[in-house]
Amino acid sequence: MSAIDDLIGAPFVDGGTGPGYDCWHLAMEVWQRMTGQELPDYQIPCHNSNEISSMIKTETITKYQKVSKPPVPALVVFKFNEPVYSNHIGVYLGGCWFIHAREKTGVVKERLDSSYWQRAVQGFYIPRWQNEISNKQESI
Repeated sequence: MSAIDDLIGAPFVDGGTGPGYDCWHLAMEVWQRMTGQELPDYQIPCHNSNEISSMIKTETITKYQKVSKPPVPALVVFKFNEPVYSNHIGVYLGGCWFIHAREKTGVVKERLDSSYWQRAVQGFYIPRWQNEISNKQESI
């Protein structure tokens, strides 16, 4: 059993930090379990697509680095059929799998190589501080 298996099946709860989660708070929980590091908390209601999009656009420029080959874990950002930058997030687990929370499904693991998810992926991101830590470790 992996460190995140107990999250599968948890209900979607807007702003939820456990036992129910929204997509960002689930990403925070998974990231902490997999890396021991905390991600910043953003208190934005899940139906506020414009504010979510604006925050993601700003934060991906200032605090996160887009990567072409995602490490495990990596944040995976999605854009659905709305005129926004992006509006959903999950955590890449490797082997084409990611974990995320949605209103209709709660917390699930799904494959990124399905046509539904492939067309929605906006990119993979890691915190800039994680890259800085990796670069320091490599230079030692």
